[in-house]
Amino acid sequence: MKLDKISRKMLCLLQDNNQLTSEEIGDKVGISASTVQRRMKKLRSANIIEKDVSVISMKEVGNRFMVIMEIEMERENPNVLRELKTTMSKKEEVMQCYYVTGKSDFIVLMTFADMPSFEKFCEDYILGNKNIKKFYTSVVVSRVKFGLKIPLGE
Repeated sequence: MKLDKISRKMLCLLQDNNQLTSEEIGDKVGISASTVQRRMKKLRSANIIEKDVSVISMKEVGNRFMVIMEIEMERENPNVLRELKTTMSKKEEVMQCYYVTGKSDFIVLMTFADMPSFEKFCEDYILGNKNIKKFYTSVVVSRVKFGLKIPLGE
């Protein structure tokens, strides 16, 4: 699906606030609310809009901490990679997981309530995995910038 100027403007607005009504979006981009709804349906059907989510404050739900883990695999065969991807996809502590190029094979962003929870995760899914050669962890001290907003070149 090719995005025109109006759809790009709509997506920019929604990335800042997905609670805007069709009327509010229509007023800002110069189309009717019903046209906004039709366009939104098409954008979702085309998977341009993958999800509508709420961003939760880690601090407000128990002062959780965030860990960034780099994982180097012992060997990179498709079954080993698929197995780790499946494991990471199913774990609720894993917020994001990327299969990457470079010195590491995976970058994983995770959140935990406390250090014992992190330690148990490592014991259960990292230390016991014979296919993981090395892993490095960094604990996030403070969040400098956070977002998922994609620049659309308005």
